[in-house]
Amino acid sequence: LRKCFENIYKVKFESDMRISTMYSAENEAVLFRENIYPLGNVEDWMLEIERVMKESMRQIIRDSLDEYQKTDRTKWVLAWPGQIVIAGCQTYWTSQVSKALEENKLDEYHEKQLKELDALRQLVRGKLTPTGRQTLSALIVIEVHARDVVINLLNEKVSDVNDFEWISQLRLASSFSYSFHYFFLIKFYV
Repeated sequence: LRKCFENIYKVKFESDMRISTMYSAENEAVLFRENIYPLGNVEDWMLEIERVMKESMRQIIRDSLDEYQKTDRTKWVLAWPGQIVIAGCQTYWTSQVSKALEENKLDEYHEKQLKELDALRQLVRGKLTPTGRQTLSALIVIEVHARDVVINLLNEKVSDVNDFEWISQLRLASSFSYSFHYFFLIKFYV
């Protein structure tokens, strides 16, 4: 499966042959939201795995984004799969920076951002599962970059969402591998 799908290491077959879960190379489990049975030609049910994988991820992203607003962020980042956490945080970062620019409150957002980053730093110092630690490590790298972007926006005195400095950051993000998930969210959720 690793050669067919990006970062799906294996799937779980139940006793009735239903495929219920996909696992990443890091052994992070994500439950499928639909039942899949390997019936017929292998290429047919492999296409079905791909379809259900995408739809399951879409639904999980929606659920996680809804939950983001209702849950303490430090609990939220540990409650969802790593890919979902990074995509969700990038989505909210983009939305919050855009809103701060529109309301001329980028300074206030920057203070909030520093507190969120500090909370993640405290969290990573605690007891975590290996998968949780890996998710937080990746998220902190991305959020430090996001902090630097906001500092640059402040230094450049950006005050409009259409300013080149902000737009160029969104274009730059498209070159990073994690940004695929961000654009996936924009297309299917927002």
